[in-house]
Amino acid sequence: MPNFKVHVISGILVFPLTIPLLNLLRHVFQLVDITDRILILSFIFFALGSDAPDLDHKNAYMHRVAKVIIWMIATVYLYYSLKERIPLWFPRLKMLQNEIIIFYISILTGLLFSSFLSAITPPHRGPFHSFIAPIVFGLIVGVLFYLLEIKNTRPQVAISNAIYIGISSLMGYALHLIMDCIQSFRNKY
Repeated sequence: MPNFKVHVISGILVFPLTIPLLNLLRHVFQLVDITDRILILSFIFFALGSDAPDLDHKNAYMHRVAKVIIWMIATVYLYYSLKERIPLWFPRLKMLQNEIIIFYISILTGLLFSSFLSAITPPHRGPFHSFIAPIVFGLIVGVLFYLLEIKNTRPQVAISNAIYIGISSLMGYALHLIMDCIQSFRNKY
């Protein structure tokens, strides 16, 4: 099967071919114009999506990078949560209120959370390589992007931008699955 490099390079090279489809979506659904910012973000999410199905492969770059990102996000979230709660939970233990201690507790707990998610990841070529996976991936990315966009812009703009990003993510993900199918077919014959 194609590796990380092949999938990502394919994602980078194929993305320009999706621009007419994004423009067609704009006309059909009367979305706002695609700004340069959204076009560049669509490109990034398409390229990332082109290797996203390999999140279920323990040795894949995407899996290892995702594990570190989840660890860091969990650490930051836990740090802020614990910084507020530890004085309430342990008012007499001033040592636990030290920022260094709170940070190390957060780092260790974040690592455990990240490792747990990695451990329960389904087997390679399982649900992440199914027909429905690109749709779910595109919806998740689109909804998350909408939630970030709606704070800074009008609803019509946020919805349009989320659709562009979600569709680009879906198409990048689907490209990966198509490439795997082509390679599987070639190996068969």
